[in-house]
Amino acid sequence: WATAWALVAMALLWRGGYHFLEFVASFFCFANIWADRRFLPPPLRAPLFLQAVNLAAGSAFLFTAVRAMASYQGVLGYGFLLLLLAGCMLAARRMRSLYGSE
Repeated sequence: WATAWALVAMALLWRGGYHFLEFVASFFCFANIWADRRFLPPPLRAPLFLQAVNLAAGSAFLFTAVRAMASYQGVLGYGFLLLLLAGCMLAARRMRSLYGSE
């Protein structure tokens, strides 16, 4: 719960908070699909239809967040998106090394 409240507080304090919440929603949609496939045995996974709906929702959230961020902040918004992408790539690389996949 502390993480959820921290995200809400960041969104309220930041000028474009609703854009941040769209990014968070898209992340949770994509993370849900990944966690299903990574940690659950096949009988407990969500059906393919629900995974497709989750993927579509995550894509819609991400698309609207990118468009809104770019129109709201212009070039600065694209810089933020590039920094966000670079951070995600570094985090994924770190997680891969923690699991010993390299």
